[in-house]
Amino acid sequence: MAEELGLDVVGAAPASAYDETEEHIRERKARGLFADMRFTMAQPEVSCHPESLLPGARTVVSAAHCYYTPEPPLDEAESLRLLSKGAQNGQLDPDLVRVFLEMRAQGLPEPFSVSE
Repeated sequence: MAEELGLDVVGAAPASAYDETEEHIRERKARGLFADMRFTMAQPEVSCHPESLLPGARTVVSAAHCYYTPEPPLDEAESLRLLSKGAQNGQLDPDLVRVFLEMRAQGLPEPFSVSE
């Protein structure tokens, strides 16, 4: 049935508190790791307590659809532009950039993909 609806995954779990998940969310939020993500992280006292949303519920059914699509590969000029930009901004290890450039100079295939 899930496949007919275009879903990739369907799962079920007991409708009980997700104590460990709530703890992880609070710890990560305190460390500033969620930026502006607001869906689950904004109110863990609600999102981690399905038992309080519908009294008497015994099971939570979840469904997911993957909307990821791979990006087309970058051409060499664009890869080098992004590497240069990342190195200048301190976002990339200069040794990694050097190895990449040496490999390209020797005509070796690109060992990884680069994206912003």
